Amino acid sequence: MRLKSIGLLTLLFALLVPSASYGQSGMYVWPGDVYQYPTEPYCYTITVIDGAEMTVDLEYYYQGVGPYYVYGWQTLDAYGQATVCVDVSAAAGAYVFTGVRNSGYSWLPFTPVYASLNVYAASLPPPPAIYGLGPGCDNWDCIWIGGANFQQDSLVYVYSADWSTYQIFWGPAWGYSPPLQVDVPYLAMQLTDPSLLGSFGTYGVHVLVANPDGMISDWAWTRSGPPVIHSAGPGCEDGYCIGLTGTFPLDAVVDLRLPGQTDPIANAYSDLTVTATSISLRLNPGVRHDFDANGLYARVVHPSLANWSDAYYISPVDRAVIGHVDGVWLSGLQYYVSGWACAKSYSGSILVEFIVGGSGAGAPAFSGTANIASEPGLAALCNSNGTAYRFITPIPVAVAEYNKRQRIYVRGVSPFGLENSFIENSGHYTVPSGPPVTLSWKQDYIRDGSGSVLAIARPAPSNATAPSAPVSVTVTGTTSTSVSLSWPASLPSGGASLAGYRIYRQLGSGASLPIGSVGPATPTVTFTDTTVLSGHTYTYTVVGINVAEVQSTGISASATTP
Repeated sequence: MRLKSIGLLTLLFALLVPSASYGQSGMYVWPGDVYQYPTEPYCYTITVIDGAEMTVDLEYYYQGVGPYYVYGWQTLDAYGQATVCVDVSAAAGAYVFTGVRNSGYSWLPFTPVYASLNVYAASLPPPPAIYGLGPGCDNWDCIWIGGANFQQDSLVYVYSADWSTYQIFWGPAWGYSPPLQVDVPYLAMQLTDPSLLGSFGTYGVHVLVANPDGMISDWAWTRSGPPVIHSAGPGCEDGYCIGLTGTFPLDAVVDLRLPGQTDPIANAYSDLTVTATSISLRLNPGVRHDFDANGLYARVVHPSLANWSDAYYISPVDRAVIGHVDGVWLSGLQYYVSGWACAKSYSGSILVEFIVGGSGAGAPAFSGTANIASEPGLAALCNSNGTAYRFITPIPVAVAEYNKRQRIYVRGVSPFGLENSFIENSGHYTVPSGPPVTLSWKQDYIRDGSGSVLAIARPAPSNATAPSAPVSVTVTGTTSTSVSLSWPASLPSGGASLAGYRIYRQLGSGASLPIGSVGPATPTVTFTDTTVLSGHTYTYTVVGINVAEVQSTGISASATTP
């Protein structure tokens, strides 16, 4: 401690010269060993005999070199004492005080005294240290810091990436805002400055911890990363809810875009619900057709931090039109086209259109609705719970008259406004070649005396005799998607010639419905049903039918698909 250069808190010595004399009889220092502030003890007390309420000058040696002088440096109290505190401006080392003098008698020589003092360098407290940090809080707008040497009066400085914006957060001992939460060994704070939040979410921020004793940490960097989508897909019964999983801030919103589009869709959804790991929403009606046709890209956006997730493609629900044409068959004088059709995920019945001739590119010649009760297996194929997907649609007489032997294409109409697709087996069957038969060849009129007709008598047609029933029906093969049958050919049994066979199918205790027909063949007739489902038991009934539409009794066989 070189007193010739001491500041306000440098080593002070108080030597008191009595007002009634020119000399002092002695001086004492206690304690004799002190430290520079803030290491304790850093203050000591001097006592000058007969020096009450006097200001004194001091003569001293430092590290054996001197003498050095301090004039009018310290005023003593009524007991001749003063307390002196040492800081880093007082050099560490050994001091020997060798003389004191009343400052009011500066022409007098110093009174010899002897007192020693040792000043040691301060043992500085360790600085705060940041071991780890990152984003926190439900909305990811907070910063947590883990480390050491944090205090209740610590401060945290947070600067934007370009150092243009900053906030200071105050430990609870200060009582200022914005507050710093201190839970040693952790600190936490919530950013509120919009510019700083924007930097936190895009380029990151710089962070420093400071303690009031002047000790500071190294600068650290952190960033609040973007939301992350792990999975996404449609939900709800109608497929127009969207669910996402991942990691999300609670104030997140969702940006939906069509493939190939750069701008988000305005007013795309409602009923947004956000948790830390999931998001759900419901598409508004104006977006649903685009979703069905193209799917959507989703991004989760964090508005306050101006960052967002990678795009995630959400495939739409499969709403394709599917079905099967089972056959063309005759009932009375009317030909019918039978089969089934549906739009996947749609429980209602759909319109079916029939295009005749060419490759199915023309306008529909007639139409119908697939609204006849259907077996549960079709509901499974249609990914729905509908119960009416079959159709038995009459071929109009005019269509049959002018389109003989033309192929029949069946197209299902999408109730969602999507592609109207041809169903399976379209183009396989043709319009029959002409009227099947004349059912009566003669009729007699019974008249009264005035000539009025009382009755008309029509004898039974000669072709009313049914063909013989198939002798037996054999299941020749099963797969998870098909059942194959065969049976010996039937005989006409008189009357009209044999036209072929009609095949009915029953699932469980459900209705037995026509699923197809085949023409006559000898000696064995075969038929394969390709509309079955795995793990179901079906009962098939085969009847012979002649050109007069008179059918035989049926023969049945059952099959269970693997």
